[in-house]
Amino acid sequence: LASVVERGTELAFGGDDFRLKDFAKQVYAILDDQLELGISSLAPQMFMPAIEASFNYDTFRQRNIDNMAQERLPAGERFTTSTSAGAIALGRALDVSPQRIEHLASGYFGWLGVQALNVADYLVRPLSNLPENPRRDITRIDNIFVVGDFVKEPNARSSKYIQRFYDMQKEVNQVYAAYNQARATGDMERASDLSRSDEARLYGLARGANKEMTKITQRIRALERDHRPMDEKRAQLDELYRLRNQLAAITDQRARALQ
Repeated sequence: LASVVERGTELAFGGDDFRLKDFAKQVYAILDDQLELGISSLAPQMFMPAIEASFNYDTFRQRNIDNMAQERLPAGERFTTSTSAGAIALGRALDVSPQRIEHLASGYFGWLGVQALNVADYLVRPLSNLPENPRRDITRIDNIFVVGDFVKEPNARSSKYIQRFYDMQKEVNQVYAAYNQARATGDMERASDLSRSDEARLYGLARGANKEMTKITQRIRALERDHRPMDEKRAQLDELYRLRNQLAAITDQRARALQ
């Protein structure tokens, strides 16, 4: 109930940033979680983490486990510098996404699973060629035990706009692929319908933003994998995270204006 009131307040004061369809999506997710209206009603909770890992979607956070850029990589290489070194080692050995391994561990074992991943990171990381885990940087409020669960710094590594951007890009790419297929098969009526869709109008915006997003993400990945101490890299990383979140927010604002 508190979450519904919070989302209702955001709907009332969020302007174009939080529309009625956003509110409906959030409320449905809450009801689905509490009343088991959707996929959770078809599968016992004991199977949910495995199903989510299989479909690459975290229903609680409403975002992909492996993002769109990572899905281009071999499964065992889908991780960030924040991923547990133990999960990375296991993922590479089994050719499974380390991030999905983390999702399974936390999904089935909760707090105990998270702590097991942390212990594995402490033990394995010094033996690997991995850079320092940014989650160990206790100068960030986000990384302080317990406190970080409730307080986040403004230049967070991600934001709701990042997920919105990837969702939009996926939808635009699907419609663009369907448009090309319709033209290739001579179904010009279907191609004409697709060309007038919201996704088609967003194609140029999504393509241009994706190029810039990719450049920033590549700089972040290169800097994260640099073996310098985290305190030497933090200011640069924070600025890149800020730029990426800002780009995603501006793109989302422009996309909503076109719809």
